Amino acid sequence: MKLSTKGRYGLRVMYYLGQSPDRVITLSELAKSTGVNAPYLEKILGILKKADLVVTERGANGGYVVSRPANEISIGEILRALEDNLYLADCNSGKCDKVTCPSKSIFNYIYTEINNLLDSKTLQDMIGDNYE
Repeated sequence: MKLSTKGRYGLRVMYYLGQSPDRVITLSELAKSTGVNAPYLEKILGILKKADLVVTERGANGGYVVSRPANEISIGEILRALEDNLYLADCNSGKCDKVTCPSKSIFNYIYTEINNLLDSKTLQDMIGDNYE
């Protein structure tokens, strides 16, 4: 499984925002700090906002801020918002058209285990580099 740029950049953005949870950060600062161009970053932030992971502040001092403390945001939440729920195959999404698919059980097992692991780690773990 390989994450898309949307997933990788989204984690980078959340990491940056999570380091300063009380500070509203502008799009231009986020673009400069993360190395992601502003139009693509805006698309990613729109997805994160829709998933209630970030909130926007309007006005002259507007920008973005995490929606809740970093220890309450799981890595799984972030990646599922950006990566189409992390489905590995049609078996996981319910789109599998085969009644007796030999791969269905193993893909569902892998999907469950990956999600359990990602849900057990928070944005705060990522910020603190705590993966034990």
